[in-house]
Amino acid sequence: MIERHTMVRADYYQYYALAAGGDFDTSSVDMANDGILAPAEQGVRISTGVQLGDVDLTVRVLDGPLSLPAENPGVIASACTVHLPHGRLAITDWGGPTVFEHEFGRPLVCALLVQVEGRDEALDHRYDQVQVPPERHLLTLSPVPLSGGRWRTARMDRAGAALETFTDHVASAG
Repeated sequence: MIERHTMVRADYYQYYALAAGGDFDTSSVDMANDGILAPAEQGVRISTGVQLGDVDLTVRVLDGPLSLPAENPGVIASACTVHLPHGRLAITDWGGPTVFEHEFGRPLVCALLVQVEGRDEALDHRYDQVQVPPERHLLTLSPVPLSGGRWRTARMDRAGAALETFTDHVASAG
């Protein structure tokens, strides 16, 4: 397992994870937004509570399949698959620069899971100059495709509820 901590700059409440050298149209995913992820085949827009600012990002790259946090009722998370025709995934600010890149060594379909914390606080203070703890995201990558292609916790924060347009893959709250 690889783990790296970095900061990613969100702009207009978003940043991206995409196939390096691939084809990802960021404007084509609005109707796929589940409040956290808005995926297309070769990339995903990741929604934030911060309108313009830094998100504290931890990236984990696994050697095996994802373990979805379905048993933890306190987690807010979403997962999807991303096609990597060149075997590389890049995490970028909107419009640049790459803050993390991983080379899987071969073309593949990977699974991507994002767990979020602190989005509501970031959203509440997006225009005032109040210092709040940074929004935190844990992004986990797996070289094993996600069964079913998409998954999301039933629980959602206020920041994500305002963005939801697609929820067919949301886990039951039962």
